[in-house]
Amino acid sequence: MNILRNKYFRTGLAIASYLLTMYVLGDYVIVPLFKKIFNLEFYNNLLILSHSHFSYLVNTYNSMISVLNVILQASIYLLAIVFLLVFLYPELNKDFDSYKNNEGKILSTIGVGVLLYFGLTIASGILTQALASINGSSPESQNQNAIVELFNNGALPKIAMVLTTVVVGPLVEELVFRKSIFNLIPNKIVALVVSSIIFGLIHTINFDYSFMDLIIVTIPYISAGISFGYVYYKTDNIYASYFLHAGLNLLSVLSILFM
Repeated sequence: MNILRNKYFRTGLAIASYLLTMYVLGDYVIVPLFKKIFNLEFYNNLLILSHSHFSYLVNTYNSMISVLNVILQASIYLLAIVFLLVFLYPELNKDFDSYKNNEGKILSTIGVGVLLYFGLTIASGILTQALASINGSSPESQNQNAIVELFNNGALPKIAMVLTTVVVGPLVEELVFRKSIFNLIPNKIVALVVSSIIFGLIHTINFDYSFMDLIIVTIPYISAGISFGYVYYKTDNIYASYFLHAGLNLLSVLSILFM
């Protein structure tokens, strides 16, 4: 089984398992099974009929569905994490030892990554405003709106969403978009560019946008991907980019909750 020791082969398996879990098992197995088990269509039709008389049931139902949807998304992420950890374990173990031995340098690089993130956020905001003026409209990020909506549906959706957004999601994305892509592409600058573009598109491509609107809403995510990729590029350590990603997502969550 020498082939399993090959970094490129295991990385290919990691990416394949991510795509299989998120876009095949998730969409065609886990989600349909979830809907069947909870019989959501039946309850939804029942609540539509009783809406005017039992509005409190509608609110309870909506809150429950929000929680279940977040848990469902988290479960798909967790399944992806299992595969990613199995296939990328040697690199993760190596990065852990490297982090312990170079903690000060890595933490300072994360600090630079924070400054880079906010600098690129400002620059991308100026660029998207300019493009929106040319386009004649300023599209909203449907991904961000979906997150905000979930946070407005009660305490349980908030807790579930925080865990998904701050802990689980960044881990999956860093293992795929930094560790895996940098493993496969020898030229680190090219890997940084490619990983940032794919990272941006994965957050927007599934929504209904015109081509120009897609470019506008993707730019901020690409700029975030550049800051995460920069930290990985400088440290060659997945824990560095993960801590930056998770920390900035936490900051974003707190801004949604308290602003």
